[in-house]
Formats: sequence, structure tokens, C-alpha cells
Amino acid sequence: DGSQGFTHGYLNFAITEEALGPNSQPPAHLAICVTYYDDPALVGATFRPEVYMTERAGSVTLGFTPGDVAVALEGTGTWRTAYWEINDMKFNGVNQGPQAAARFAVSDKVAFTRVQYAVIRPCGPDAGVNLLEDCKPEEVVPVELQVQVVDGQVEIRWPMAAQGLVLQRTGVLAEEGWENVADEPTEDGEWLVWRVDAEDAAYFRLIQ
Repeated sequence: DGSQGFTHGYLNFAITEEALGPNSQPPAHLAICVTYYDDPALVGATFRPEVYMTERAGSVTLGFTPGDVAVALEGTGTWRTAYWEINDMKFNGVNQGPQAAARFAVSDKVAFTRVQYAVIRPCGPDAGVNLLEDCKPEEVVPVELQVQVVDGQVEIRWPMAAQGLVLQRTGVLAEEGWENVADEPTEDGEWLVWRVDAEDAAYFRLIQ
């Protein structure tokens, strides 16, 4: 908490007893995993590791993560995890001694219950080992959706390799009202294809 009347903007966490190695070591490749509460009252609030210490041209200086690594709360009312990697971390700490990693910037009072750090070593018997590998989010592979009009029908196709997808339609864009398309798609080479008469306006989406 900040002083009364001021924004609650930062979280600092100390690393005790040089647990991740001494400050004198070269910049480390650091993995960070945070368990946080996805508060329904804070939808849209964001947080991210922001400023940290690094070494450039022989001098220890400030480094900053890009703004697009921020996590935004969705309001699910569940405990979730967020994950980042920073490649050039010194543990001198920012406004936090004797050691720390990145200072977290928060746009509201987001609740953290656990913060985990792991150094991904460049050499030695544990080279490349990430003890927080299980915290990484699953990679999202974009799916190409093609739409065209063929002989008076709307033809929608997507790759057959994209497993577990369901085509839905609705007449009005809204959170509610989407319905699964009843007909099964047909196969056309490496594509799944679905066709409908082009009479009524509709919106379509693929969900997993």
C-alpha cells in the first residue's frame, strides 16, 4: 500500500540471502511466475514486471520491460498464473535492498499470493533448465479462417489440422446468442468446409 491518498502503483519483493546468485554475477536470464486473484471487481486492471537493474557497457543501469507484456484482469473470480522472462536481470534491486528482481507496476490493488523466480542458466549441468516451465501459458496458434461466396452460397473454410474447433453463428453481435452450426463441415484436401445459402446476414466465429 502507498501512503494515504496516493496511487497503489508498485510492488517490490526482496530476494533474501542471494538465493539466485550474487549481485556481481553477469546479467541473468530470469523466469517469473505470479499467482494472482482475477478479481471480478477489477476487470481491466493490469500488472507487469516493469523496471529492473541490468548491465550495459560495463555500468549497472535501469532496464524496462515493454508495456505489452502486461496482464489484464478478466474477472473470472479464480486464482490464475502469469509468466514472463527477462534476459538481462541484475539483482541489485530497484528501491529494494539488498536484492530484488523486477519491480511490479500495478494499475490497481491486484492481490498476489505467490511470486516465483528461477534463473535459466547458460551453462553447466543445468544449462537451459527452466524450473518454472509448467507456468508457461500454452502457445496459441493462429487459425486461418477463409470466407467467400461460391455459386450463391457462403463458403467458410479452416485448416483440418486445427483440432477441437466449433463453428458458431449469430444474427446480432453480442456476448450471448451464439449457437453451434448444426451441420458438419465437409473435407476438401487439408481444409474443412461449411456452406450456407447467402440469404440472411449472419456473423460466424470459431471457438475451442
